[in-house]
Amino acid sequence: QHDQAIQARQETVLMSTRSAIIVENEDGTARGIYCHFDGYLSHHKPILLNRYPDSQAVNELIDLGNISSLGENLTETEAYARDRGESEQEAIRSRSWRRVADQIGHNGYIYVFRMADNKWWFAHNDKDNLELLEDMPEK
Repeated sequence: QHDQAIQARQETVLMSTRSAIIVENEDGTARGIYCHFDGYLSHHKPILLNRYPDSQAVNELIDLGNISSLGENLTETEAYARDRGESEQEAIRSRSWRRVADQIGHNGYIYVFRMADNKWWFAHNDKDNLELLEDMPEK
């Protein structure tokens, strides 16, 4: 079932809009992963809000390490280490979400799940301020 989901995902046309997906702990430390495809709001926003709505789901996603594409669930998410056998794909850790984002090669799409309020936040480009993801237009 996992292989079929990955194959179906690969057969669709994907855009290389790179993003960072980060979890920020209550103490401000963070860890995050790189996502290669479909990082724009219209793709990531509904998936993150509806399929990764709590700390357990988010941490399981981050535990996969860097990913090629974000799926509706962990099975449909293509992870470089798990699905391709690539090494050195672990999540980046640092003392803030900004420092993690700065180490991930994204196209300005930064998604941060804050444990302090259990909500997804968004930053575009190099802005240091986060905006509530649910309030962002999907364009």
